[in-house]
Amino acid sequence: VGAGADSNTIGGGGGGEGNTIGSNSGRGVVIDGVGTSNNVVQGNVIGLNSTRTQARGNGGDGVAIINGPDGVVVSNNVISANAGWGVLLRDGNGYRVENNVIGLRGPANNANDNSAAGNGAGGVALNSPNNLVGPGNRIASNNGPGVWINGEGADGSRIYGNVIGLSAGNNVRPDANQGVFTEGGADAT
Repeated sequence: VGAGADSNTIGGGGGGEGNTIGSNSGRGVVIDGVGTSNNVVQGNVIGLNSTRTQARGNGGDGVAIINGPDGVVVSNNVISANAGWGVLLRDGNGYRVENNVIGLRGPANNANDNSAAGNGAGGVALNSPNNLVGPGNRIASNNGPGVWINGEGADGSRIYGNVIGLSAGNNVRPDANQGVFTEGGADAT
C-alpha cells in the first residue's frame, strides 16, 4: 500500500477475511510513504501456511511500515518465520501493534502456539515516535530482540501489556537476544 492510499484494510476481523501471506521474495506487507495513513493490517497469517503448521516465510520483514505513513494499526495477526523483522515501524507516527502472535505459530490458545517459528531479525523494531506496542502481543522465539527501540526518532513510544519470551502455555520460548532493547537515544519510552 503506497502513494497516499488511505484508510485501507488488509485482511479483516471477520471469519475468512484474513489473508495468508508467505513465500514472497521480499516483504510480506508494505505500507510506504507520507500520506499512506490510517491503514489496518488485521487477521492475517504472515510467514506461515494457512493452518500455521509449516513455515512459508517472506524474504524480508513480515510487515513493514516505512517512510512516513501515520496512524497504521497492526492487529490480530500471526507474524512468524520471516527473514527480517516480524514488524518494522520506521519514519512515521502513531502506529499501534496489538494482539498479535509474533515468532510462534499461534494464534493464542491453539496447540501450535507452543511451536517456535521465529522471525530472522527479531519481533518488532521501531524507529519512529509515539507508537504503542501492546496490549496483547505474544512475542517469542525470534532470532533477535523481542522489541527493539532504536534512535532518537523513537521518542514517546510505549511497550505494555505483552507477553515476551513465553508461549501460550507459559513455556519458555525466549527471543535470541533481549526481550526489550532500547538504544540510540530514545527518550520518554
